[in-house]
Amino acid sequence: MAEFLKDEDRDKLKGLHRKTKEKKLADRIKCILALDSGFTYKEIKKMLLLDEVSINNYKKIYQENGIDKLLDVNYNGYSGKLSLAQEEELKDHLKKHLIRSAKGICEIVKQRFGKKYTLSWNGSSFT
Repeated sequence: MAEFLKDEDRDKLKGLHRKTKEKKLADRIKCILALDSGFTYKEIKKMLLLDEVSINNYKKIYQENGIDKLLDVNYNGYSGKLSLAQEEELKDHLKKHLIRSAKGICEIVKQRFGKKYTLSWNGSSFT
């Protein structure tokens, strides 16, 4: 499905791409421009290192809501299970007591605050 963009949208996306410093937004823009140019999902996946689900999502967002929604980043991050006061209490505890492992810290959090944290493996270390 090549050339589905209006000329003004294509020009606007190219201009926005030149101005943006955010990699994620630049990839979204390039994805839409590549689809418009007739690149396949497989080619875009290889070129931009995106998965096909993301490519499809970006296309759908653009088609249903336009450029503004395509460039809208609503990620707020994970704020954690502890309140700010609990985080401060934990920091104070850790300043006074040497804990040698993340597992040990998870145990302290469970004992003191009744909150369960688990270890996560990122491929090279525990996080």
